[in-house]
Amino acid sequence: MILAGIAFAPIFPTIVGVTLQNLNRVLYGSIFGIIFAIGLLGGTFIPKLIGNLSVGSTVQQSLPVAAIIAVILLIISLL
Repeated sequence: MILAGIAFAPIFPTIVGVTLQNLNRVLYGSIFGIIFAIGLLGGTFIPKLIGNLSVGSTVQQSLPVAAIIAVILLIISLL
């Protein structure tokens, strides 16, 4: 989880800045809250999904989920 936070930290300010760039300043707090909440949902549900997939097998067999999320994060950060 710490590594996921470290990987996301450099692009978080950019995501917020780009998102808020063309919007009304009155909405900044609400938009920031939505972005932050969605980020927290990912940190809540992805580990649970990996745990559910590992029932009856090993955790290593469910780690492709983490790899897919990492690739998606890489693509988003490049865009």
